[in-house]
Amino acid sequence: MKVSHIEHLGIAVKNLEEAIPYWENVLGLKCY
Repeated sequence: MKVSHIEHLGIAVKNLEEAIPYWENVLGLKCY
């Protein structure tokens, strides 16, 4: 089953600008 969206997910990171592309790639979802 493919995940279509996640309501909310919190991940503490040091640099948000670097973390967003990384987690979008890991999760395969667009972060807004």
